[in-house]
Amino acid sequence: MHDMPWTRFHWMVIVGLGTAWILDDLEIQIVAAGGFERTLGMDAGDVGLAGTVHLLGEVAGALIFGRLSDTWGRKKIFTLTLVVYLLGAAASGLAPTMWVFLVCRFVSGMGIGGGWWSCRQR
Repeated sequence: MHDMPWTRFHWMVIVGLGTAWILDDLEIQIVAAGGFERTLGMDAGDVGLAGTVHLLGEVAGALIFGRLSDTWGRKKIFTLTLVVYLLGAAASGLAPTMWVFLVCRFVSGMGIGGGWWSCRQR
């Protein structure tokens, strides 16, 4: 990709990755700002746990989807990780309990971690 001339493809990659990273950061800020503390009865420890679970999901996603990108191709896996992230993030907003919320945070973390790792250079 380094040796290619700058094309529309490069802009699509930049916009796609940038959008995913912005959404991830926005999601983390919403949780950190306490948007779910009132709804789910979370205290400061629970908010920290939610961040930790999200980070563990990122590690798991990087390991799983990174390996799959080697066999199935980066484009397919990046698209899959974007869908996994979006579903996990949307389900987080609808979570009725803290435990469902934590599972959804893990899933959205898997999507982000897998997306970052599937786009790495070799």
